[in-house]
Amino acid sequence: MNSNESLKSSTSNAILNKQTYILQIDTTLNFNSSIKVEEKITSSGGIIEWKPNINYTPNSVYYWRIKPDTILTINNDLLWQNSSFVYLPEKTEGWNHSHYYQYLNNNKFGLININENRVFEFPFLERTLRTVNGIYVPGQIGYGVNLDDFAGSIRPWTFSPEGSVAVAIANPETGLHIGNSNGQYGSINTTGNRWQLLFCL
Repeated sequence: MNSNESLKSSTSNAILNKQTYILQIDTTLNFNSSIKVEEKITSSGGIIEWKPNINYTPNSVYYWRIKPDTILTINNDLLWQNSSFVYLPEKTEGWNHSHYYQYLNNNKFGLININENRVFEFPFLERTLRTVNGIYVPGQIGYGVNLDDFAGSIRPWTFSPEGSVAVAIANPETGLHIGNSNGQYGSINTTGNRWQLLFCL
């Protein structure tokens, strides 16, 4: 978003007769700060463009909304349509979420939540690990990550028939395993096959 661009909204009925709309912009979703700008625009149906009289501050998030200038209510709330953007004059186009109320809107999707203290809450990740130590048995899985994830199953004796110590390393934040690239740390090179998640020493 740059300062020369207009904010655009669209009516649900493209051939709607002319009517007046109320538009507001602010740095909070509550629309109650001292810099809030409000304006009325009369327009026919279709695309409604608005260039608010506001001095944008770099790296700041702005919320804006629009509604018909009529007494329309849903559950006693005014019928507003909301959107937001971050003002980054030196950046190219892209997607960005930088502010509490933007993240709060994502909570409904059940992915990454932000609580009332503005602290992120990530979904709980559970993984089942199974290890087997002993003499090789055909078809035996020596190390398994989630019993239904065959790609995460490791057979150390494939590379060390004479016996070795096998080490699997997982990222404690993501639960994903770290691959062995070309026999790191003096281990057997397992690159290029499905068991490359193992460090055999």
